[in-house]
Amino acid sequence: MTLVSPASAAAPPAGSTGASIENSAGVPLKPAIKLLFSNNAVEDNVWDNSTYSNKSCITMQTAAGAPVPINVLRIPCTAATGTPAEMVNFEERNNIFVTPVDSLTPGTQYKIIISPNFMPKNLRESMGYERVVNFTTEASAIRHPGLALRL
Repeated sequence: MTLVSPASAAAPPAGSTGASIENSAGVPLKPAIKLLFSNNAVEDNVWDNSTYSNKSCITMQTAAGAPVPINVLRIPCTAATGTPAEMVNFEERNNIFVTPVDSLTPGTQYKIIISPNFMPKNLRESMGYERVVNFTTEASAIRHPGLALRL
C-alpha cells in the first residue's frame, strides 16, 4: 500500500510514490492509501455491480475491530466513448485508493482488510484469502512524505 497526496471523496489522487505502510508507525491522520494489485481490479465488471464488488471488499477497522468509514476510489477513464473495457484508465487499472472519511485518531493502530472475495477483472477466481495490513497513525498531525506497499 502506498501513501499518496490527500484526496477528496469525489476524486482519487492522480498518482503516488512512497514507502510501505505495512506495520509502520507515523502514518498521517488523513492518509490517501494506494492499493496496488497485480491485475486489473477496477473494471466495471468487478468494481461495483450486483455480482462482484471489489469496492466493497475493502474495509478499515481499528485494531480493536471498530469499523472506520472509508472512501474506496478508482481513477476513471477520461474518454467519453468506448466499450466498458476501454472506460478504465489503463495506467491506473491495478490501483485502488482508500481514504478515511474523517481524520484518524493520533497514535492509534488500524488495519485495512481485503476480503477473500476480491476478484480480478478476468473473473477466473477470487483472491481466496483475507489480506490484512496493519499500521499506526502518527502521534500528532505532522505532515510526512508518501509511503507504499505492493500487493
